[in-house]
Amino acid sequence: MLSSSKIEPLKTWIRLRSQSLSMKNRLNWLQSLLTLWDIMNTWKLCKKNMLIQLTKMMTTSKLPTETQLRRSTREHQPSRRYTSDEYLLLSDGGEPKNYQEVLLHDEKKEWLKAMHEEMKSLHKNNT
Repeated sequence: MLSSSKIEPLKTWIRLRSQSLSMKNRLNWLQSLLTLWDIMNTWKLCKKNMLIQLTKMMTTSKLPTETQLRRSTREHQPSRRYTSDEYLLLSDGGEPKNYQEVLLHDEKKEWLKAMHEEMKSLHKNNT
């Protein structure tokens, strides 16, 4: 067992070591805090400088004046390939407009089948 005369210096050494570690940790914390503070201030300064530069650019740059839109002076040329009636027939697709036209159509079986499928889908989806 250690005598009290040997324990006291050991206690003192432990206390001093603990204090030195504590001081070191505090210094590290303070240093990291200062670093964070420096970063934030640098960022604020950068933002401020960017705003100043943007303001200068906006005040010194000349925006182009608006030009008035012009209309084409070319004359409209109708289609040479089809007359308007022929084009209407081509674009219409020849689809029947009602049930009576379906019954008179050459492909009435296909049209009736498509109509029944559509009706079945409408009932299935409750629409």
